[in-house]
Formats: sequence, C-alpha cells, structure tokens
Amino acid sequence: MRRKNIKKTFIIAAIIGLLAFLYFTNIFDFAKEKIYQAINPAASGLYSLGANIRNGFESRTDQKELSHKVKELENDRNALLVENARLKELEEENKELRSYLEFLDEKKYSYKMAHVIAIGVEASSEREEKSIVIDKGRSEGLYPGLGVVDSRGVLVGKLEKVEEKASRVVLTTNGSCKLAATIQNMERTIGIVSGEMGLTMSMELIPQDEEVEAGDLIVTSGLEDDIPRGLLIGEVSRVNSNNNEIWKSVVIEPLADFSDLIIVSVIIP
Repeated sequence: MRRKNIKKTFIIAAIIGLLAFLYFTNIFDFAKEKIYQAINPAASGLYSLGANIRNGFESRTDQKELSHKVKELENDRNALLVENARLKELEEENKELRSYLEFLDEKKYSYKMAHVIAIGVEASSEREEKSIVIDKGRSEGLYPGLGVVDSRGVLVGKLEKVEEKASRVVLTTNGSCKLAATIQNMERTIGIVSGEMGLTMSMELIPQDEEVEAGDLIVTSGLEDDIPRGLLIGEVSRVNSNNNEIWKSVVIEPLADFSDLIIVSVIIP
C-alpha cells in the first residue's frame, strides 16, 4: 500500500515537472500558435459568413423599405397629377364662363348654359353630319330651333332634338342646318346659309350685282323667330361667280371651334 502511494506521488511529480519544463521552454506558446493558425481560417470564414448574412438581411430590408417609399412617392405624384388636371379643367371652365357672362350680359340675352356631354358624327352617302349633345332639355324650357353659341358668342348650331334632360345640337356645318343670315357687306345681302359636307357652309342665290368679297362676315338676320339677329356665323372664304348667270354663291368658313366646346349657351328669345 505504501509502495503504491509512493508511485502515485512520483507520477504526479513527474507530470508537474514536465509541465514546468514545457512552460519554461515556450513549448506552450508554439503549440498555442499552431492551434490558432489551424482554427483561424475557419473562424474567419464563419465571421465572414455571418457578416454576409447580416448585410444581406439588412440590404433586403433596405430594398423593401426603399420600394415602399418609391411606391408612396408614385402614388403621391399620381394624386398630384390628377389634382393638377382637375384644377386646369376648372380654370378653363371658369375662363369660358367669364367669356360667356361678358358676351351675354352685353347683349342682354336670356340663355341657358349647358355642358357638352357627347360629340357625334353620322356618316351618310353625301356628307358627315356633326352634332353635339348637351345636358339641358325640356325641363329647362328648351325646344327645337333655338340657337346655340360658344363663349365668344359665335353660333355653333341649332337645337334639333330635345328630350327631358338632354338635347342634340346640329352644328352649322351640317347639311340639315339652315340659317337665315345676312352678309355684312354694303348691300346687307340676305340669304339662307346651309352646311356643306360637315366642313364649311354656303349661301346660294346671291344677285350678281351685289358686291361680296372674301373676309365679309356672316351673321344671323333675325328672320327666324327663335334665333336673334346679329349672331356671328362665319366669314366668306370664296365667291363663286359667273357673269353669264343670274346668281352667285359663296363658301363660308365657320368661326366656331367645334373641337373645343366644353360649355355652350342656348339663346332663348
């Protein structure tokens, strides 16, 4: 028993001596360096992998937030565009209304303002019949034959078909639109203006001895019960004359811009 304890004590002393020897000869430092060199690449790889994962997650989060902000900015921009378009329409409409009020107050006409709600073109074998539809009808006291003007007071057509809440306006360039008119020349030539092919108008049966020139203005004559005198229709663009004939005719260019009608006024006699 005593021999075993001595052996055990000897072994422990030997181990302690070996460790002291290794310590003082820097063997531990060498081993530690080798171990560090061995695990360093793996540790660096793990660190890089973790950094990449973290950066990728942060990048995806940033992209998601950026995409969300871009979407919000696009929505704000679209809302501003819609509002800008609405304000522009209101500005144009107010400008039209001011022009109407100036003209109608000056002439002291009774009238009903209406919005244009549709534009129509009816093709036939001979011509194109252009018309507009307005949002006023019988409930507003309107009836067929009344004249319709734009914001400058230029006649654009006549009411042809009137319903309870809407009316069809046949434009002055339609073949079905006939107007009692006067040429503002020296003789104050009187005649009937008719639409031509949906583009221009004409006045026929003008005596050869009456002087008519290009640029003369055409106005309503007041000979129709429902259309007052002096509403501007158009101007003479060409005179068709032959000395061997009794009559001559003129081609009339409309002064109304049919493509830009937003609001019109129906003149009530």
